[in-house]
This record gives sequence, C-alpha cells and structure tokens, in this order.
Amino acid sequence: MRRSEKADILVQPQMAYGLRGCPPRIPPNSEVLFDVELIDWSITPNSEIIDAIDEIHLSDSAWETAKSHAMKLHLEGNDWYKRKKFHKALCAYKSAEKLVSTSRLKDEKEEKEHNALLLKLYTNMAICYNELKQYNDVCIQCRKVIDLNPNHSKGHY
Repeated sequence: MRRSEKADILVQPQMAYGLRGCPPRIPPNSEVLFDVELIDWSITPNSEIIDAIDEIHLSDSAWETAKSHAMKLHLEGNDWYKRKKFHKALCAYKSAEKLVSTSRLKDEKEEKEHNALLLKLYTNMAICYNELKQYNDVCIQCRKVIDLNPNHSKGHY
C-alpha cells in the first residue's frame, strides 16, 4: 500500500474474533471487514543494524565501532522523542541496545563507557514506555537500570 491509500480487508472468523465474537457489535463466528487507510510508514533501522553488527564483528576496535553507531541511534531516538513519536524513539533505542550488547569489550574503560551508554538507553526506553502507558515495560527497563547501577536515581522512579 501507498500513503493515503485505502483498502478493505475481509478477515475470516478464526483470524478475527472467533467463536466468541465481540458482543453486542460483532456476533460469534463472524467475518469482519476492516476499512484501512495507510497514514504513514517508516523503515526500521534493522538492515542498518545488521550491517553495523557485521562491521563490529570484523573490526579490531569492536567497541568503538558499536559505540559510534549506537550513539547515532541514541540521538535519533532523542529526536523522535522530542517530536512525541515514542514508538519510533523506542525502535531507535532498542536498535542501539542491540549494537551495544553485541560488542566485545577489551578493558575496564570500555566497560564503563558500555554501562554508561546502556544506562542512558534503558532510562530513555523506560520514559518512552511510560509515555505509552506500558507500565510493565517501564518496570523492566528500570530494573535493568538498577541492575547496572543500584544507586541510579532514575531507575527508582
């Protein structure tokens, strides 16, 4: 579909509301017709992440490469957040987390940088989940913050 395009989608009962239906509006075992309009779409950064992960694994400076890509994604997430596009911000933060998590660390300095970046990402993800009212996910991210740094004040928020 293209932006602004409309389509009717007929969904069979077993893929819609099944034998229960959704009384009183949708009787049991009913086909459901959805009128759909594509408002917008975006390309997830997953293909970029795969390329970056390959680059990281082939690189002698794995952490520096991962950190560079992850920080770009972190800034992209911050930009989405400022525009109140919380799902897109989460996507960028999660992608950055994947990059950081796959990197090899060679010394204590890199481990400190690694943990500091993860703290930012987990905190930002918690804030996005809070905006989306996904409170269970907020708690999961805050737990990750506290696991990395028990004294981190935002993890206890």
